[in-house]
Amino acid sequence: MAIEDYLITKGKNFPALWKTGKVSADAQIANLFQNPQSIFTVSHRILGGTPKHTHDFYEFLYIFRGQVLNATATKMIYMSAGDFCIMNLASRHSLQEIDTDAIVVNICVRPTCFTAGTLHSLYTADNFLSQFLRGVGAEDYLYFPHTFSSNIQLVMAILQATQHNDFINQTRATADVMLLIADLISRHAYSFHGIDENTRKILHYIQVHAATTSLNDVAKQFNYNPTYLSRALKQNIGKSLPTLLTETRMTQAQTLLTTTDESVQNIAQTVGYASYSHFHRRFKAIFKQTPGEYRQKQRNIQRGNL
Repeated sequence: MAIEDYLITKGKNFPALWKTGKVSADAQIANLFQNPQSIFTVSHRILGGTPKHTHDFYEFLYIFRGQVLNATATKMIYMSAGDFCIMNLASRHSLQEIDTDAIVVNICVRPTCFTAGTLHSLYTADNFLSQFLRGVGAEDYLYFPHTFSSNIQLVMAILQATQHNDFINQTRATADVMLLIADLISRHAYSFHGIDENTRKILHYIQVHAATTSLNDVAKQFNYNPTYLSRALKQNIGKSLPTLLTETRMTQAQTLLTTTDESVQNIAQTVGYASYSHFHRRFKAIFKQTPGEYRQKQRNIQRGNL
């Protein structure tokens, strides 16, 4: 099934939540209490946005496609495809439209799953995410930027399992949520701040100039001290500039390997690596396969051979 098959606007689930294409906070609260599932999903577009609302469950907000502005009580967070934002209990936020093609998946987990259910061990563990879920600290959201492992397969598995309220599918959903949380905990990139307007401009500049830019170049472009800029980026997105540059270059390399017939050597130079061997080693270390193997696998997938 495609993501479009799960959208509320298609009338699949919770149709009362989105009348005339816009979410109603009152209808949302009413419908959530009627749903007997401990873990459930709500998938929708952002056309028109959603009003400010609160909820009595943990919301794992995943951007499946496009860009969304997540307005919390304290900050405007720009989120792109692959980003996660966990909203804590009673956190107040709204979603604003900045991309008509954007699709959001809400993975909703009732508190009892953590306090008395199968996710209890995760809830009581001694790590930053477990502490966040327990309300340690004043933060009302936890932001995870896109990584190479963007969890689309896990999200789709949870979506599929939550379409049925029976023991087997709820067990599958719980297991997949556990895997998702374990992956988020294992990441080294997370933030209690998120991407604001200025950070978004910096990230866009890095995206465009990744092949040729450096920390000093970016700092000069935006009139920052390099040390301050590096610290601010780490605070807002949980990633250093070298990590950002590597991820951006490798993502661009993935696209070129998949959509063009350019040689790997030329692609390495295009994305900013003067040394082909350096590019080859970095690519293999990240993706556990060589650029040539990655290209062949993607072509096999496109041909339906895998």
